Amino acid sequence: MNFYEPASSVRFAVIIDSAGNPLLAPTDFEWPKFTGQDDVAVRKIDPHPQNRVLIANLTRNGPFDVPSGKQARGIIRDKQIDLLVIMNRPEPSSIPAFRALVSALRTPARVDSRFIPLAATLNGTTGLVEFRREGREQVFHEAFPVPTYEHLTTVPSSSESWTARYGFPSMSIPATPRTWAAGLCAHWREGVAYGGLGAPIDRKPS
Repeated sequence: MNFYEPASSVRFAVIIDSAGNPLLAPTDFEWPKFTGQDDVAVRKIDPHPQNRVLIANLTRNGPFDVPSGKQARGIIRDKQIDLLVIMNRPEPSSIPAFRALVSALRTPARVDSRFIPLAATLNGTTGLVEFRREGREQVFHEAFPVPTYEHLTTVPSSSESWTARYGFPSMSIPATPRTWAAGLCAHWREGVAYGGLGAPIDRKPS
């Protein structure tokens, strides 16, 4: 956890059983459903150095609990998509919007059931998503702008198009990272339906 972030952006969570005893989070716990953040931002707090019993337990069993048939009702529903996430010298104020998009893409069929995301990259304020289409091994990529906080809260100038700033038209202002991500996913849904989303790249998915 980055304690140098503003305090308002840090949340703490403790998982307990019906008797109030603390539990390890299961390996497939869907953090975005409960924190409102992409699980890239989730960090487990290290135990106090004097808590030797806990440290020994974590060393022996690991920091997560393997569910193996003891799925908690209402907590673990559908699996999240295993998405490779890369940030290369990102513009700090674009990170919240990018994380909101990553969180959306990790939800199965958020764009379309035929759209299978593989990786999401943020370079500065430019995003790139790599994906496959259902039933095809070919990998495609789509580049898009990732808005900053200022972009989400101000109307584009007359010389700047909405699509150039947000990646899709008909944006409402002010917006939040989540509403921007939802709008982009809806725009991509149309692109998948009409076959106009993404350019092929020459490599096989790993």
